[in-house]
Amino acid sequence: MAVEPDHGVNEFVAQIGPFRHGRFRLAVEHPGFAELGSIGSPTVVFPREPVQITQDGSDPVVSDPNIVMCYDRQRPYTRQALGPRGDRCEWFEADPGVIDEIAQAAGVSMCNADEPFGSGMHVLCPSALYQQQRRISHSLVCGMIEGIEAEEWVGELFSRMIAGSRPTPRTSGRRRSTARAHRELTQHAKHVLATRYDEPLTLGMVASQVFASPFHLARVFHVHAGRTVHEYLTRIRLAAALDRLEAGADLTGTALDVGFSSHSHFTQAFGKVYGITPSRWRAARPDKQAKI
Repeated sequence: MAVEPDHGVNEFVAQIGPFRHGRFRLAVEHPGFAELGSIGSPTVVFPREPVQITQDGSDPVVSDPNIVMCYDRQRPYTRQALGPRGDRCEWFEADPGVIDEIAQAAGVSMCNADEPFGSGMHVLCPSALYQQQRRISHSLVCGMIEGIEAEEWVGELFSRMIAGSRPTPRTSGRRRSTARAHRELTQHAKHVLATRYDEPLTLGMVASQVFASPFHLARVFHVHAGRTVHEYLTRIRLAAALDRLEAGADLTGTALDVGFSSHSHFTQAFGKVYGITPSRWRAARPDKQAKI
């Protein structure tokens, strides 16, 4: 929503399952810069510029790229400029209804879904997390990311922030029946991925097929499969693409046939996994030279 031309904008970027992503920019000159505000839904924010944020009932916090800010639903806050560029950040917002689900999947006991982060929470942002956020945000803006990858990453982000805000009661060890159930869940999910890889799957679609929540499935699958759901699905798609490429198939047609949204997205994933472009792989197909 535009606040004032050339001075401020809260830009919605993408819907990611039950999450939303956006970018916020507010110039110091904007007349409402320091006014009281509030967040409509639980939100995790990655600051770009230093500003001082005071959430209702908490001490002031210097919000800068070294930390991640977490805002509970409808909790008021005020803002104070600390530099000439105002407030610039990227944000991820969750539907309030999924917060309990995320907490349960993370093994966190939470009394109030409206306050998943506790009092004025902010945490140190590891450099790897900051780099991941910038990559995810850029990919969402450009439309160069699978929905499953984005949803898994954002779900894990909220899980990480919620777990970091309070003690996490866990059992001392998993029961054998629970471990077996998790293995079976993983195998069931693998079956869905293997038989429906050419469809535009979402994490929610896969989870509904195995009767689990998306966040529970994502965590269990990663542990038992050794890869995220998105990584596993991508490799199935790429393996299916190899046979087509070796037969000299069209690149764009191959990309769409195996479930990728575009030629460019397919090329990006192919290079990341195999370290070579699809066109170079196709050029080395068996009818031209020794089989790869």
